[in-house]
Amino acid sequence: MEQQEQALEQFLSLLTAAAEGNEEAREQVQPMLDKMAEDKNSRKFAARLEMLLDGERNLESLTRGLSENENALIRAILEKFN
Repeated sequence: MEQQEQALEQFLSLLTAAAEGNEEAREQVQPMLDKMAEDKNSRKFAARLEMLLDGERNLESLTRGLSENENALIRAILEKFN
């Protein structure tokens, strides 16, 4: 369980850095997002993360129609900007 939490924290950190314009982080996270986009269960979440990376910061736009867990992850990323 601890490894899973560390992996999630690392993923969130990469997403945050990429959303702040860090190109190296974007290059690292992009293959993960591409893989998520191939799965019908995570496609919508991957698209919202792409929106976040492209500069979208509106919580409702980013979380509409996502699961509670997905919403929590997006909120966690957005909180890092405040």
